Amino acid sequence: MDAKANQKAVEAAKAAGDDAPPPIASVVHYAREPVDSVKGSFAAIVADAGLPPEITPHWLRHTAATWLMEAGVPPFEAKGYLGMSMEVLEEHYAHHRPDYQAAVSASPRRHIPNTSRLRSESA
Repeated sequence: MDAKANQKAVEAAKAAGDDAPPPIASVVHYAREPVDSVKGSFAAIVADAGLPPEITPHWLRHTAATWLMEAGVPPFEAKGYLGMSMEVLEEHYAHHRPDYQAAVSASPRRHIPNTSRLRSESA
């Protein structure tokens, strides 16, 4: 249910004298009404906290994505929670996973040249 449909459901319930809370289709609410934008309130909170105005709600999403990857949450679950594509999640946040490049670091070391001998001979 989108915000407009939710608003119609709220109005219909009020007109019918129904005091039950309406169904919630929006994540952010104020006084049981969906909030279309958090930008103004967020900017005020940022200012009150003494942070630079460049801080936006996107920073929270970025932090959440980073923490989900660091916690090893399966990417499919993280992308659904964050509302982003798997491509974006992998491109920007996969390097935060604890198992990132685990197969590379576990590969046989015989393929990696020993450069320590070369350094000692040239000194």
